Parts: sequence; structure tokens; C-alpha cells
Amino acid sequence: MWVVVLAAPWETLLIRTGLIVYPHGTVWAGFVPPWLLALWVLFAIQVNVLFRWLRGRWWLAMALGAIAGPLSFRAGAALGAAHIPDVPATLGVLAIGWALWMPLLVWMGQRSDGTGTLP
Repeated sequence: MWVVVLAAPWETLLIRTGLIVYPHGTVWAGFVPPWLLALWVLFAIQVNVLFRWLRGRWWLAMALGAIAGPLSFRAGAALGAAHIPDVPATLGVLAIGWALWMPLLVWMGQRSDGTGTLP
């Protein structure tokens, strides 16, 4: 749940600044589409399975986020799910954002993995 609470303003900021345009519109103009929040939920569910190995490797998590985050948006745009008007600026902002998001998500997953302890 916290992932969606944090992701919604981030995605809305990207939309309102014009860095990302969703061609099929949104339920509420200028706000993140619900289907994108659903993708965040799916991603959050997988963090402990896919990215457990990044725990304690915060610089690597940042590097992976800075590379993979923008690439996933670029792939979505190539598939027609989004339009990126200014590719270099958008990918730069996404790289910075995801360099922060990835370690945060790994840390949040570590905190909530059900073991009750942090390694």
C-alpha cells in the first residue's frame, strides 16, 4: 500500500510536467491512470522475490534503478502505452527518480518481508 501512496504523486508529477503523456487519457485528467498504479502494486509484490539480492547493495540498487527504470518507460512508450515528448529530459528525470526508488523499494521490501528482523 505504501508503494502506491508514494508512487501516485511521483507519476502525477511526471504527467503534470508534461514529461509523460498517456494517449488514452486518464480517469481524472492530470493524474496518474489507475492501471499504472496497478503496475506499481504488481512491482511491489515482486520486490522481495526478484530483488532480495540487492539488500545491503544500495549503490548497485541505485545503478540498476537508474538504468532499468527509464528503459521500462521507453519500452512502454514503444508499445504505445505512453508518449515521451522530450526523450532526453524525461529519461534523465526517470533515471534520477529510479535511482532513488529502487533502493527505497528494496528497503521497504526488507522491512515487510515477514521475518521480523533486518539483516
